[in-house]
Amino acid sequence: MKKILFISTLLFLIGCQNVSEQHPIRNVDLKGEVVLSDSMLGISSPVYIQVVDTMWVTVNLQGDTLVDVWGASSRKRLNSFIAKGDGPLEFRRIDSFRADEKTQSLYMYDIYKRRLFKVAYSDLLQPKPAVQEVFSWNLEDNTPFSLMGTVRADNYFIATNITDTASYVVKEPDGNIKAIGKFPDKNHVDPAMTNMCNATLYDLTMTVAPDNQKIAVSCHLADMLQIIKVDKGRFPIQTEINAYPNDIYLMPTGDGEMQGLVTAKTKRYYIGIAATDDYIYAIWHGDVLPEGNKGYLNSSLVRVFNWEGKECYQLHLDRSIFYLTVTPDNKTLMALTDKGEGISVLKYEMDLP
Repeated sequence: MKKILFISTLLFLIGCQNVSEQHPIRNVDLKGEVVLSDSMLGISSPVYIQVVDTMWVTVNLQGDTLVDVWGASSRKRLNSFIAKGDGPLEFRRIDSFRADEKTQSLYMYDIYKRRLFKVAYSDLLQPKPAVQEVFSWNLEDNTPFSLMGTVRADNYFIATNITDTASYVVKEPDGNIKAIGKFPDKNHVDPAMTNMCNATLYDLTMTVAPDNQKIAVSCHLADMLQIIKVDKGRFPIQTEINAYPNDIYLMPTGDGEMQGLVTAKTKRYYIGIAATDDYIYAIWHGDVLPEGNKGYLNSSLVRVFNWEGKECYQLHLDRSIFYLTVTPDNKTLMALTDKGEGISVLKYEMDLP
């Protein structure tokens, strides 16, 4: 009898422990509002958006200028600046765009110039906002790195890298450059590929929390989420990976190298990512490219994780989106949607505890 009682008690305690360790995912349905339609945007074709006070700031692919400032109440264009081109005051392609409340500035990285620039919030409505260069990689021609998006976290500059040297490159305040992180082993995809080819499959997208201490990274061709926490010059990387790139066709490019090409059976996972001090917001696809897909890949599912990597919410939007940003208080989600016939800006109000 005592033995039966002991076993029953043990099972009860284990059951209670399992319940306490579980983190149930809450499903939240959100209905949004089109705040800037395709016709209102005109020739602009925004690919990024940030919320600054009572303004929305977008970065465009089309048109003569890269940045537009919109009134959140009037829903009218208030200013446009930064000309496209190759001149010293012109940009070619902005690869990351972030609002930083601590410095009251917008940061944007030109991937071709390998330079990070900032514009102060107070300058956004000036006829010619001052665009200041914050940082340049200034890498040698024979560098082992091929850098993509760059962000500023604390006093460090961190870029994703697509060579087999490392998955990230960090420039420290003293100017020292170091490589951190490794790509998953190529054997998870195809043992026949080279390490360099394997590295190019992990197209990483970064976002930084408002506290400038935490970075979240998502991957398009793999179900992989990474969290980097800046800790006094250390950069511990937490990786959660559930699926590797699949159905990759290897095409030789000469000199023993090759290129990994996607096929109709290759799955796409994360589309876009944003962060607050509390949560990581990731647009999720998790399937092959839809047949006949035009424009950007869109999805109506946003997965929300805490900074320990645990999924807390799944936001089910009434429209599919390809880019999002969330205000620091987790109250407003701004998004871009594209159905192949033009881009619109959406606004969602939410209340996540």
